[in-house]
Amino acid sequence: MDGSCPDATDGYSWLKQGAQVLVCGLQAAGHHNGSVGTVASESANDLGRWQVEVKRCLALKAENLELKVSPFGVVLQKGARVVVRGLESTPQFNSIPGTIVSDRRPGPPDRWEVELRSTLSLKPENLVSAPADTKEPARAIPKLGGRLRHGISARITGLKSSPEFNGLWATVKSHTAGADGRWQVDLLYRRESKLLSLRCENLIPEMKSEPMRQQDWASDDDAEQDGEAKDRPGEANRDNEDAAGHVLPKVNHANVQYDTVQTSVYKEHPDVSTLGEQDVQQLRESLCLHVGGEEVARPICSWAHLRLPQSIIDMLAKQDFSKPTAVQCQALPCALLGRDVLGITGTGTGKTFAYLIPMIVHAMNQNPVNKKDGPLGIVLCPTRELAVQVHAETCRLIQKLPLRSVALVGGMPKQEQCAKLHNGVELVVANPGRLIDLVRKEVTNLRRVTILALDEVDRLLDRQFEAAVLSVAQAVRPDRQMLLFSATMPQKGRLRVDELLRRPIVVTSTRSKASASEATGSTEEHVLVLEEPARWAWLASKITGLLADSQLVIFVNTRASCEGLAARLRSELGLEVAVLHGDLEQSQRLAELRRLRLGEARLLLATDVAARGLDVPSIRAVISFEVSRDAETHVHRVGRTGRAGSTGQSYSVVAPSDRRGALMLARHLHSRGLAVPEELRQASSGVAGRCGRDPDRDRHVKQART
Repeated sequence: MDGSCPDATDGYSWLKQGAQVLVCGLQAAGHHNGSVGTVASESANDLGRWQVEVKRCLALKAENLELKVSPFGVVLQKGARVVVRGLESTPQFNSIPGTIVSDRRPGPPDRWEVELRSTLSLKPENLVSAPADTKEPARAIPKLGGRLRHGISARITGLKSSPEFNGLWATVKSHTAGADGRWQVDLLYRRESKLLSLRCENLIPEMKSEPMRQQDWASDDDAEQDGEAKDRPGEANRDNEDAAGHVLPKVNHANVQYDTVQTSVYKEHPDVSTLGEQDVQQLRESLCLHVGGEEVARPICSWAHLRLPQSIIDMLAKQDFSKPTAVQCQALPCALLGRDVLGITGTGTGKTFAYLIPMIVHAMNQNPVNKKDGPLGIVLCPTRELAVQVHAETCRLIQKLPLRSVALVGGMPKQEQCAKLHNGVELVVANPGRLIDLVRKEVTNLRRVTILALDEVDRLLDRQFEAAVLSVAQAVRPDRQMLLFSATMPQKGRLRVDELLRRPIVVTSTRSKASASEATGSTEEHVLVLEEPARWAWLASKITGLLADSQLVIFVNTRASCEGLAARLRSELGLEVAVLHGDLEQSQRLAELRRLRLGEARLLLATDVAARGLDVPSIRAVISFEVSRDAETHVHRVGRTGRAGSTGQSYSVVAPSDRRGALMLARHLHSRGLAVPEELRQASSGVAGRCGRDPDRDRHVKQART
């Protein structure tokens, strides 16, 4: 092999199993460009793609390595399996597993050689023949330099002296190469502009974006950006979607002609029309609801008041939903009138049906969706598990209706999702990243979207999802209807929500003074302050009794804690444990959840990827073996039990030295009107005074002092 780009006329005959190749020309997954790979498949698949195992070596500090498996216990050594964490200059390598292949590099700073491996499905034009001993890109793709010109973007690759620049985008500043064959490029690195002089083989020009073709539906050559944000700090998620620039371009709606649609599909029932002002107020008080907004519809008391399709009524009856929940009584008539709704009420209180039913009724009153038409309604969810669960509920509601739905989530094949979009669907349940990915590739469009729902809106509008979600909202027609629901709503998130809504109706549970934690209203909470050795002894003595009565969820904060505790529960207590965390493939996650729902596993050990949306009625107890990092996440953890009116038990274990965690729990108990144990009060006293102090007041005092 001569190491040059193969000519298209040779039919890529050099491609065969075991061939050494270099990856080039990828766009969204450009960090793989320049990687050395080996062809793993015997031939191309039906889509003309080859399976290629690629590897890349990085020199990384110990602080950027999380130990996964080591033959030497808990220390970093040659042969240890690790996961890359916390890279700032090349974040595309974060969450990728690898193996330490050398001893620590001598001299400051100490670094380890880590070999990263992954399998890609690539087109022949993205592969370059390479000598068998190739270890670096090193001028292996010279023909790509012919497309370099002033003003275009190019990805840097193959630098040895400054490897931290590899994978980053730069702008070509020179009109031609200099006498030494180098191009001047401008790179923004850590907020500073750097002018570099690079050879053409170290620059891969940006290719013009083209619509995704049907034969590309199963493409894996772009980095998977599937819509689930990283877990909280300490638990990095392999399917993070928060890549820079992964947003939709702004749409000038003044240049778009939208069809007129019917948004109000609700006619008040005579029984509801007879309610007077005082009756309405008494009904809302009995439902423990506070309602804000202009021209708010009267609440309903029965499914019959909504005049829903009989198939939906039958499905609700089959699921033992004899009457609407409190939030549904008020939110449903408002949403069916076409109004924007913000619902802040606890987990397990029927939020999903509060936005799905109006979306389904709305879709049934629109013109039919034909092939290649975009959807009518979209539900955005922050996690894969929540999206899959919402899609399952959607399918149950529409199973006897002339409507179609698809779940656009990461970690699952694009081919089936793209095919359904191509044939036309009315409803889409999606993670933001996967939706944006397919819209940018023109697999679908948002021109016909007239209703947009955000489930767990507080999480969708945090810093990891905010740009992506706002870009989707901006790309949808301005007069769309918005339905936003969450169990918690921090003040910062509320300010952002107000920018999305038009004349909204706000439905808030009044069962909690703090974070709308109706989720904990039917759950008995216990807090234990225990030192590290005593925590395991307490868990070992308690877990058998809890599992005898119901299924159980144990929450920890990191993937390492999750795997370690699971191994200990299996080896020392002989328990069958289902595990759920961000490093698992999507198929593994679904399999673990299926085991839990089928009763094959009675114990789920999870990070906070399971804190939102997990709905298993047989879960009667939750243990926070490691305290959550914020009050909102704690509310969602507790909300995995005591759902839909049932009772549950919640146990939170905090160390005496964890003063911030103790303070958070003390404030939470105080907000619910529960007694704060004396040992918890003492553990929290080192951070702030009395347990009932307003956290907003503490923040303002701190700002005033600074």
